[in-house]
Amino acid sequence: MDWETATKVIFKLAQSASRRAEGDIKLGYACNNNCLFCTASWKKTHGDRDTRTVIDEVDRIIDEDQVQRIVYSGGEPTVRSDLSEILKHGRHLGIRDQHIQTNGRRLSDRRFLESLCEAGLTSCFVSIHGHEARIHDWLTQSPGAFEETSAGLANLERLGVCFITNTVICEQNYRTLPEQISFFAQFPSVRKIKLSYPRLRGGAADNISEIIAPMWDVAPFVRAAIDLGIKMGLCVETEFMPLCLVGGKYDRVDNFSVGRVNLSDLNYSESNWYREPGDIFYPVCDTCEVRSHCLGVDLLHHETFGEHSCFSPVSFADLAL
Repeated sequence: MDWETATKVIFKLAQSASRRAEGDIKLGYACNNNCLFCTASWKKTHGDRDTRTVIDEVDRIIDEDQVQRIVYSGGEPTVRSDLSEILKHGRHLGIRDQHIQTNGRRLSDRRFLESLCEAGLTSCFVSIHGHEARIHDWLTQSPGAFEETSAGLANLERLGVCFITNTVICEQNYRTLPEQISFFAQFPSVRKIKLSYPRLRGGAADNISEIIAPMWDVAPFVRAAIDLGIKMGLCVETEFMPLCLVGGKYDRVDNFSVGRVNLSDLNYSESNWYREPGDIFYPVCDTCEVRSHCLGVDLLHHETFGEHSCFSPVSFADLAL
């Protein structure tokens, strides 16, 4: 890798390390999709928080960390009737950036989206798992979801609301990742395209034989999607992939984000580092100098697919080649 990319990695680490903590408030786990890979599927029985509880959590996080950004996630935030009220409260307290993680279906209603923007919504993280209905609707188990999510993206574009997309990489969509990049390119307001290898929890673990492809099959298509994004001037990043599989594009790996998040979930409320430790590393990883920035391989992935020769150590010297 050249010095320019190495500089980007160093800058990314320094930038995220110096960033003020942000808030992430889980509103509840009700959802209008039923994604086969949902890692929170087991939490859907917990119920949703009431408005007062959420507003109290906004107050607490601001008091503890003086955050300027709050992410509202779940579950699906847009199924709540009080989302505008929550956003208005955050804006009243001076939060400049209020962001929702959403499947985007309800954003197909332009009036609804306008009401959120008027209340204080500034950006979105939209989950979309294919470039056509055949793939997306099957993975979400929700006929018509692709049409609504696509319309939601179009409304975000019309209203000038910037957004990030996230695609969970599955057996059904990994071969079409480059086509998805071309699909997202029609939206100038997209700030980042994330390609996330699934964490094997919840639905992803339950349906592993049906929807999960091994990392070594997925990796070439992820690299092709990143390369296409670079050619098209789009920021394409991958998440939860070992660093040695990205073809030297280390500045396009989300693992280098080290910023702290004040996380508020339904069953606990505490400040956490926003990354999970990897489950296992192979002997070849022992000499990898960037291992501390790698999530490793999920134990269930290893038990299902075994070990592979694709993994290799990465040195800091590689960043300067």
